[in-house]
Amino acid sequence: MLGWIDKNQVAALLSRSVVGLLPYIANAPQGLPNKIFEYMAYGVFQISTLSGEAKDLLEQTRTGLSIPSASSADFARAIEATVDDTNTLQERDQRAAVFDARFDAQRIYRQFVHHIISVGQK
Repeated sequence: MLGWIDKNQVAALLSRSVVGLLPYIANAPQGLPNKIFEYMAYGVFQISTLSGEAKDLLEQTRTGLSIPSASSADFARAIEATVDDTNTLQERDQRAAVFDARFDAQRIYRQFVHHIISVGQK
């Protein structure tokens, strides 16, 4: 709805957001859209209609809810229930910590460098 926004605008919006939406059409050719990781980095709880990898990641990391094949009414009810849940905002830091532990660029690049060195030494 907002169109393309720069990283400062993204940061401003996500730091104030409680819920991030990923309302894709059925059978959308999405694996893991960047939006999942952007929301996760800010600890924003996610509600998605994606299945497969996206659904699995949200469940494994406990950073969101995936309701594939949801009707618009089901999606709206999920949003309302999430906003009404007092734990959603309280667990924000925990969700952001998941991103830092698993997906932070510095951590990933450091692990990648160690992997390259170990492969090169074989």
